[in-house]
Amino acid sequence: MRCAALVIACLLAAGCVQPNLEYNGYDFAKYGQNGISATGDKVVYFNPSNLPENALPADYIFFSYDDCDKSAAEQLKHNETRIMGPFNCVLGMAGGIYSMEPNERMTFDFGEMVIESSSAIKDNKQGNGYLVTFDGMSLYYNDGDRVSAVDSNVDIAFLTYGGAANTIHPKIAVPLANGAEFESALEGTGIEVRAI
Repeated sequence: MRCAALVIACLLAAGCVQPNLEYNGYDFAKYGQNGISATGDKVVYFNPSNLPENALPADYIFFSYDDCDKSAAEQLKHNETRIMGPFNCVLGMAGGIYSMEPNERMTFDFGEMVIESSSAIKDNKQGNGYLVTFDGMSLYYNDGDRVSAVDSNVDIAFLTYGGAANTIHPKIAVPLANGAEFESALEGTGIEVRAI
């Protein structure tokens, strides 16, 4: 038993297996460098890439930048999938495709899914961050170098830098990169840091 726990700890430290986060009936997991999935009544992906073959089909897919992984979208989509992203990302995709630029808002399913885009800048590339509200929770995803403040209560924020969480003030901040930097930047703020 002790040996198995040691092996799991080593795999987690090496990044081979990533622990999941459960919240409000949803299971959150990390795929690839910055890909996040939320699985519950709906299946939602943010910047999916390097997915396992058995990844669940998506209800919603959000891409941040023009250089999105179109093969991941093809792998995950079904007849009802809605895909959001910058114009050059979604260009040429088929199905429920929605081009979004920063500072736009969309609603689906009679207001049950509300999506607000914000500016994301990464390596001098302009893209989108997303505030997505559904099933009684709000998720904020932005893997850019800077984030914009939001006028909403955020349950979980997926961010690259811990200091950015001080702008968003989520209940839970999930690092997309350096977890140690997150914990240091958010120490004493009351924001829970959860690595996945």
